[in-house]
Amino acid sequence: MCTGSGQEEQARREQRRQEELARSRQNELNRLAAQRQAISQSQQARRDELLATASALETAAKAESEQALAEFEGERAVLKQQAEAKTRAGQAAGQSLRVLAMNQGRPQGRSATISKRRGARRGARQTTASLRLGSTASGGGSGSNLSI
Repeated sequence: MCTGSGQEEQARREQRRQEELARSRQNELNRLAAQRQAISQSQQARRDELLATASALETAAKAESEQALAEFEGERAVLKQQAEAKTRAGQAAGQSLRVLAMNQGRPQGRSATISKRRGARRGARQTTASLRLGSTASGGGSGSNLSI
């Protein structure tokens, strides 16, 4: 029976070795799980930090955009007021000139009479005034103002 008890002893030793190996593997798995958990928490913290930063940047950009829009609207209002002031000044000046240009009791001088069109004659209409002042023998007066 010596052989039987040796086999039992060897089986117990093998069993202990397998249990020790299983414990060692379990410890390694626990260590890896803890390491992965720490990495996961670190990544989660980094994610939260990045989200907070992105939110802060978005808020800052929105505030800056609103400020720029307010400045633009202010400048636009100023330019509109300036344009309206210039329009009113122009209208006032035009009205003043119209008042000054009114007859005011003085008769206007005669204007040059314009010839009538005759048939298929081409060319611009001309005044019928005579240019005899300072005329010469050739017919062209020294004071004539003809543009050809």
